Amino acid sequence: MKQYAAHRVYLAGTEEWCNGPQVVSVSEGKVLSLFPFSGEIPSVEWLGGLLIVAPCLPERMEAESLPHFLKRIPKSNMDSGTASGLWHVTFFDVHAMEFTAASRIIRL
Repeated sequence: MKQYAAHRVYLAGTEEWCNGPQVVSVSEGKVLSLFPFSGEIPSVEWLGGLLIVAPCLPERMEAESLPHFLKRIPKSNMDSGTASGLWHVTFFDVHAMEFTAASRIIRL
């Protein structure tokens, strides 16, 4: 099991943003738990950028905005009982809450 933490976490299934820093536990590519960060925890890897909890993500289109990308996450997968994965958006502009030209989406 691995644990990741970030200040920005989006839950695609409920279309909600988590308040404050969150810790996400992942095993074999599947999200096991999510909880607020409340103090130092051993073996937690802090990641810059954005984390997205979703069963799958569409390919990001060139120059696509974050709101448009989030709307394109397939909703049919959310209710099928498919386990959610964790996705890291690198080089994400957390102040503007937007992708940058260097942003990449990586499954953790």
